[in-house]
Amino acid sequence: MPFLCQKKVKQTERALSDARIFKIPVMPVLQSVFYKLYVRWRELQISLLNQLFGLWASFDRRHRVSDDWFIITYFVRAVLHYGYLVLSHRLNYWYTFEKQVKKHPNSKALVYVSPAIIKGDPSDLSSPQFNIETYTYQELYDIVLRLSYILVNEYNIKPDDSIGIGMHNRPLFVFYWFALWNIGAKPAFLNYNVASHPLAHSMKVSEICQAFIDETTRKGVYFNEDGSESATLKLINSEIPDLSINFVDESSILARITSQDSYQFRLPDNLRNYSDKSWSPGCYIFTSGTTGLPKAAIMSWRKIDLGASLYGRIVRINDKSTVFSAMPLYHSTASILGLLPTLTQGGCIAITDKFSARNFWYQAKVSGASHIQYVGEICRYLLSRPPNPAIETTHNVKVAYGNGLRKDIWGSFKERFHIDAVGEFFASTESPIATTSFQYGDFGIGACRNYGTFINFILSFQQRLVKMDSENPDEIYRDPKDGLSREPKVGEPGQLLFRIMNSKSTYKDFQGYKNDSSETSKKIVTNVFRKNDCWMKTGDLLQKDSYGLFYFVDRLGDTFRWKSENVSTNEVEIQFNESGLVENAVVVGLKVPGYEGRAGYVILKPNLELIEKIEKEAGKADDLIPHNTFTSEMLKTLAHHAQTHLPKYAVPVFVKIVKQYKTTDTHKIIKNYYKNEEFYENETCGKDGEEVYWLTKNEYKRLTKADWQAIVKADIKL
Repeated sequence: MPFLCQKKVKQTERALSDARIFKIPVMPVLQSVFYKLYVRWRELQISLLNQLFGLWASFDRRHRVSDDWFIITYFVRAVLHYGYLVLSHRLNYWYTFEKQVKKHPNSKALVYVSPAIIKGDPSDLSSPQFNIETYTYQELYDIVLRLSYILVNEYNIKPDDSIGIGMHNRPLFVFYWFALWNIGAKPAFLNYNVASHPLAHSMKVSEICQAFIDETTRKGVYFNEDGSESATLKLINSEIPDLSINFVDESSILARITSQDSYQFRLPDNLRNYSDKSWSPGCYIFTSGTTGLPKAAIMSWRKIDLGASLYGRIVRINDKSTVFSAMPLYHSTASILGLLPTLTQGGCIAITDKFSARNFWYQAKVSGASHIQYVGEICRYLLSRPPNPAIETTHNVKVAYGNGLRKDIWGSFKERFHIDAVGEFFASTESPIATTSFQYGDFGIGACRNYGTFINFILSFQQRLVKMDSENPDEIYRDPKDGLSREPKVGEPGQLLFRIMNSKSTYKDFQGYKNDSSETSKKIVTNVFRKNDCWMKTGDLLQKDSYGLFYFVDRLGDTFRWKSENVSTNEVEIQFNESGLVENAVVVGLKVPGYEGRAGYVILKPNLELIEKIEKEAGKADDLIPHNTFTSEMLKTLAHHAQTHLPKYAVPVFVKIVKQYKTTDTHKIIKNYYKNEEFYENETCGKDGEEVYWLTKNEYKRLTKADWQAIVKADIKL
């Protein structure tokens, strides 16, 4: 409509200067009168059209009609296409990939920018410091078919097999992933940071019959430095004796699948997941749970197909786009919301082995990225780097999208790195839907849901905030009169809920976790806003403003987020309790200024009997920690135990030793007391003057005021 108004105004202005229409021979007086009337009439038209255009522009700014229309028109087409996939038994994403191969055979599909150490400030970005691998759609397709032949004929992989992929961010991950989809198997993306019992549990719960492990993961998790089997591998062999773990010889397999002489294999369509439903699993992605063990979130075909199609449109990915991601592919951010939306639109996905703040903009530039992916921590790391305008402002990146970018750095991130728009989303791995935002200009900074009035109205039936109990902040408020819940007021935090339409068959909307019905059911809540309604709890607090925009506030319950990973407090508590040195451990996530998420903070109550025994055997120690409990050597032992049995991101950064916990009258530990603690508000460290210790150089040392100030100023990085 704005375009039509502007076009009409231009036509009218041209008509005013067109004197040819007055060359008809008439009396000069009448000619003058008619001319003036004509001019006045045209001026009134222009004035009216300008007013209408102004009213429309104001209305559009307030209600975001143009943005909503951009999404809705594509949404209708996407849903109709998805209906076709359902009816034609082609839910497997493999068919979408094949469609793009036929449409863009010679276009770039996958780029791999090898890790590089940049010395100085190289002006030649094509230097050997960056080894760039490029695969077109046709090349990627052929490689996948060759690998499929090997997997079927040498490893006997069959449709519906669950197969683990334990690999770092390399093209090989993508090759195996799509080869398994071609065969009709279900990939399970194993987190290469996880080891020991959590890894064994991941393999068991996802029921994988084989796993393919790359060389880097093999050395870091499955074997020790001396070449002997690690405790993790021994545990897996003991608990899952029928599991075949295949350690991939990367150079050998790459030589075979890139050779034009190798055989190819494509499974017939009538054998590839032909009977799958929209809620059937397409793959499994692992997420932390309150039990302390990973859970296999079921990524249904509906979530994969619709998510890939719609999200690519929302963040303006097209067939000319290149999306650069330094996120791990075992996370849904990089895989389901990074690679798949890009290929669905016919674009190119560029990956690198791991994130490097020093190399990030170099890699984005050499890959030709138009989009980059982030989590909030990445944005802070990039902002903390010394400015380098020659690189960080001369790239082609126009859009940054991801989750966790906070309002306090949102504007500065866009301004410094010349980013036009930010696509912030909010979702958990297992959730059936996500909230999204595409923010440009000054409106909607910090929001993770940012739509116009019309889409907000539609989504109010699918996404709602629910008021929390003031006395028990982790529980949903229930009105004593009718037992139902209420929505929070504007600006008041509430837990985000996603609607489950089919309350009798919840699995059709919310698949939850494989082989974990207990954890799945904990996510479901009924009778919320009306009798017999059904919702999925996200476990996160958000708040809504007067425009209907959603903003993230905090996590609820027994998990917190650190280094882009979900940390289970229960998992960490179990490991500290099993150390033998503590009577009890309480773990919370602590907010640290300048850091995204929350850092692990463990409050320990010592095992006094064991401590006394150790002291008697070794003689009275001179370096006892306050409360006459731990020695510095014991703290080293605790740090070693935690680092051995926990993923790196789950090892607590801070430790406090107490005689007694802060409790309620019913002796319930007040976790919020420690969760909201601030160090060195005065000359003492903790609220009650207790000493706090922090993890530095693989051991816990006393946190001094100077240490804390250096952490806050980012002079010391956690």
